[in-house]
Amino acid sequence: MRLDRAWTARGTGYAYTVEADRVARSEVVLREAMDAAEEAAPLAPDDPGP
Repeated sequence: MRLDRAWTARGTGYAYTVEADRVARSEVVLREAMDAAEEAAPLAPDDPGP
């Protein structure tokens, strides 16, 4: 779900058409997604999905 939020924040244009503030926001959301995944991984060590 957070990856979807990152793409929504970024937009669907080619990289050179995306405004800097949208890229910055998507990077923040991607970092949040990675943090959540790293936090979830130890909770289900046998699940390769988190």
